[in-house]
Amino acid sequence: MNDRTEWFAHKGWGVFCHWLGAAPSSDGGAGLSAEEWNSWVDEFDVEGLAGQLAGVGAPYLFITIGQNSGHFLAPNPVYDELVGIHPSKCSRRDLVTDLHAALDKRGIDLLVYLPSGAPAADPVAVERLGWQWGFEGSWPSSWGTQRTGKKLADFQRCWEQVMRAWSLQWGTKVKGWWIDGCYFADEMYRHEEEPNFGTFAAALRAGNPEAIVAFNPGVLVPVICHSEHEDYTAGEIAGALPECPGPWVERNGHRARYHVLSYLGQSWCQGPPRFPEEMAVGYTRHVTSRGGVITWDVPIERKGLIPGDFLRQLGAIGAAQTKNWQEGGPVPDAAVRSSRALRERLLADATRPRYHFCVPEDQGMPGDPNGAFYAGGRYHLMYLYSRSGSGFCWGHISSADLLHWRHHPDAIGPGDGDEGCFSGGAFVDEDGTATLSYWMLWGDKGIGLAQSPGPAYETWTKLAANPVIKSSEWGITELRDAQGQPLLVGSADPSNIWKEGGRYYMLTGNLLVLNKVGRAADAPEAEQGDRLYLFVSDDLKKWEYLHVFYQRRPEWTDPSEDNMCPSFLPLPASPEGGPSSGKHLLLFISHNKGCQYYVGTYRDHHFHPETHGRMTWVDNTYFAPEALMDPQGRQIMWSWLLDNPEGDKERGWSGVYGLPRTLWVGEDNTLRLAPVGELELLRGPVRRWRAQTLKAGQTKVLEGLDGTSCELEVEFEVGEAQRCGLKVRAAADGQEQTLIYYDREAQQLVFDATRSGGTGRRVLERAPLVLAPGETLRLRVFVDQSVVEIFANERQAIGRRVYPLRPDSQGVFLFAEGGAARVRRIAAWDLGPTNAY
Repeated sequence: MNDRTEWFAHKGWGVFCHWLGAAPSSDGGAGLSAEEWNSWVDEFDVEGLAGQLAGVGAPYLFITIGQNSGHFLAPNPVYDELVGIHPSKCSRRDLVTDLHAALDKRGIDLLVYLPSGAPAADPVAVERLGWQWGFEGSWPSSWGTQRTGKKLADFQRCWEQVMRAWSLQWGTKVKGWWIDGCYFADEMYRHEEEPNFGTFAAALRAGNPEAIVAFNPGVLVPVICHSEHEDYTAGEIAGALPECPGPWVERNGHRARYHVLSYLGQSWCQGPPRFPEEMAVGYTRHVTSRGGVITWDVPIERKGLIPGDFLRQLGAIGAAQTKNWQEGGPVPDAAVRSSRALRERLLADATRPRYHFCVPEDQGMPGDPNGAFYAGGRYHLMYLYSRSGSGFCWGHISSADLLHWRHHPDAIGPGDGDEGCFSGGAFVDEDGTATLSYWMLWGDKGIGLAQSPGPAYETWTKLAANPVIKSSEWGITELRDAQGQPLLVGSADPSNIWKEGGRYYMLTGNLLVLNKVGRAADAPEAEQGDRLYLFVSDDLKKWEYLHVFYQRRPEWTDPSEDNMCPSFLPLPASPEGGPSSGKHLLLFISHNKGCQYYVGTYRDHHFHPETHGRMTWVDNTYFAPEALMDPQGRQIMWSWLLDNPEGDKERGWSGVYGLPRTLWVGEDNTLRLAPVGELELLRGPVRRWRAQTLKAGQTKVLEGLDGTSCELEVEFEVGEAQRCGLKVRAAADGQEQTLIYYDREAQQLVFDATRSGGTGRRVLERAPLVLAPGETLRLRVFVDQSVVEIFANERQAIGRRVYPLRPDSQGVFLFAEGGAARVRRIAAWDLGPTNAY
């Protein structure tokens, strides 16, 4: 016999929902009128249910077409003609088709339930279909009532017509059938002459010859192969759960895939849960580990959603089953199909960048870059994300060229005393051992460390000494000062570790201390605003607090700003790296104002800021910096482009990083920055336009340029123009556009996103940029789907996300306002993608 059930066995487990208009019973839902039933079906939330099932990892769903009430959740003209009931009790909406559409795009298969007899609580249907209950009486008071012994051939032929009509209507949308009430098999179906089990199965498979079929012999019968025409056992269990004998059961020379159907609630479709979570997980594992399949019935609400208590149990089952195949068990078909479907959807997502790094899937919210280091010829970067069903983890990628990234197993996540891992840094010791510093979640845990010996850095071990800096409360450690007075220091967002004189040093952030004591109206100035705390260790296990690392200057930052996600590294004097300039760069965020920095001198374990700057000015979009030093002596940084996370969440992913920037110090002791040179490797053939003068009020299109994924280099002589620059992701009529320009009077680089699209932060961002007399404006602009980054004169940069709605918002235009400007140089390149999807 052809084994149609291989895919079913690979799935291993799934969900069953009795959606009938009432709890399953002899007449469940019979009291609803046809119009009431239609309103119920119309309100069924197929996307909501499909999303729930995908969220818990359920690979298939059984749904009841109907049961005893006479109401069915899909139209069937054959049934209507046979019973002659008006208005029809079959719904107008084809809920099976709609469910399939929602489930299929998530890689979830659909199977259906139907009784083998006419709807027992609908006397008109019973009479006109010619159906009788197999015992004396219409519904027995006990299972010991006298059997009628009738074949009911006319009824069987009618019912097969009904089944065939639905099967042809749905085709391959329905992958299987579970037929209830086949209690009278010897009288009705187990015959050589038709109708019989063979013709019944043929009707069910009329639209899908590969559909799997089970005939239910009832709860009083063990899990058996009931017919040579079924593929898997119905396996209805209403009591103690049986031991699974293996993948198959045999009877009379025939075999069927072992399958059990039971309920997680107190009865069919009724709660609350009857098992502790561990038992539901354990029994599922027992059945699937022996090659069997188990389906769990759960309650379902009127609008088609599963209650929260049962979702949690299903989520635990799904997580355990995923772990099973991740650890070497057979990969379920649903996992393969779902993975492929997700990749294809992400490739088609017009907001997903092609060469800016994206969190591959799940939610980068928060999505900080973390733990960057260079070792063994590769750049390593961690990314914070929220892993579905787990918690906050550090994903891990590495690259030889800063462009093409290999994905590694997650470096750290919940477990070993952590409920999750928040931001931190990295350090590589002389022997090649890499250490990650991170903020342990939640409560009074503190700072943790994890180590890997390399060379691939794919196995990380958290220190047994964790937390190496213990919190007294969330993000705060209470100490005593030299006078024995209480002293609050931060124990959150550790920096990269550095080594000096054989000892290890690390900084911690102050957000929680600021929230607790620094925001009060009478807070002393020393407790206000941004600050960091310096710790030292001889062995990475025991850390001692030293002092506040630097002194804030109120002319640079205001009292509301914290210091978190710190990175502290030496600065070279050239974009190519080389020896240290003698200056250090302290990168950090304040949560309300985004990424900023100090350039200064580090001596005697204190930092002395000399200049201050910001990397975002109107909000906090450029967020959470992370940096490393490479063998050339370059300091390279990344940042999270924080914008529109809710919109991204609906797409199945969120989290985009700005391009890697190389940082150095200029002769005037201020920061210089530029995109790393490796990005030029992505360039296609160059396109150039002649030098030209733009008159006041003139706009000129750069013909033939696809402005969705490109790099532009444009040099302006600003001249008399009040504003000159570019319009990107622009529609020809100007209704949708992003403006990048220089404001001569204000001496500012401007990013105008007020007409960039329908979502996102529609703001006007202004960054200071003073051009010396005779100095040209040199712009490098990177457009990447929903990301636009601009670099100006190696002194300023802005990165934001934009969300054009119109498909024609692909144009690039030059413009000048308030006077003429000369465009000395224009070059553009299409940039090749680096993201796998």
